[in-house]
Amino acid sequence: MKSVAIKYFVILIALFFSSCDLISTREAEPPNTSRNNFLPATSPEILFTNLTNSFKDKVAENYIACFADPAFTGKQFKFIPTVSASAIFAAFANWDLTSERGYFTNLVNTLPPQTPVILSLSELGSSQYPDSSVYDFSYVINTNFSSENISETYEGNLKFTLILDSRQQWVISRWVDYEQSGKPSWSELKGRMY
Repeated sequence: MKSVAIKYFVILIALFFSSCDLISTREAEPPNTSRNNFLPATSPEILFTNLTNSFKDKVAENYIACFADPAFTGKQFKFIPTVSASAIFAAFANWDLTSERGYFTNLVNTLPPQTPVILSLSELGSSQYPDSSVYDFSYVINTNFSSENISETYEGNLKFTLILDSRQQWVISRWVDYEQSGKPSWSELKGRMY
């Protein structure tokens, strides 16, 4: 009786190992490359490239790294929305870096995984000051929302004030958004996604 039980046990063990393929090696997973396009913003141009790539890659950490962090600047990031968006969306009354992260994360989560988000920035001019730089851009954001109630294109002009943080990296400390007549602005996108 004992030998029959041992035979069944050996057969069960053999079946278990042969069916589960526990001994063979598996394919290695690729490393996490979520910040693969992100570079230290040692120039304003790299900062703007990081910003546009954060949309292309849909990586919230890369997006947030473009803005002034009080831990490295001693300054709070400030966003000033368009007048019309400010009147519609109450969230802009207390908008901060956490709000930026929330809007961007919601934007990415609203879209199907393969849907691109394309940010195009066209420089209109810049001014350099002893402690900052100011850049004016026109912008277009394109994506494809599944809802017909949300616009797929956002256009306008903006003004970025850049400063160097304690790591000697350029960051956006102040952002003023301006709407173009009759076109949804970036502020509207932020308000809808927040």
